Amino acid sequence: MSTVSATNAIFNDLGNSTVTVNSGASVIGSISLGGGGDAIVFDGGDFSGVTNFGGGNGANDSLTFRDATGTASGTINGMESVTVEGTSDVTFTTAVTPVLNTVGSTSVTFNTGGSADA
Repeated sequence: MSTVSATNAIFNDLGNSTVTVNSGASVIGSISLGGGGDAIVFDGGDFSGVTNFGGGNGANDSLTFRDATGTASGTINGMESVTVEGTSDVTFTTAVTPVLNTVGSTSVTFNTGGSADA
């Protein structure tokens, strides 16, 4: 298992970023992505230790849980869309409120097979 663990576990403030956490990997700490269109994808990876899912102040930031199961207890901010898909079963312990971006679209989407508890 690969683990990234730090107060600021993953940080980038230089334009568009894509972070993918695959099965067998985990993140403990904050994910903070700055300006640009950013994507955080948990593709089976462990997100239980994430304290902040931060998309930054760019447009079109997204958070996707694909084939991932667990509790998302970290703050979700700066995301224009949150998607739960595949065989994901995610429990959210904080409000899931995507921000209105400059294009005017926000979404919380549960695709076929995805489920969530609040």
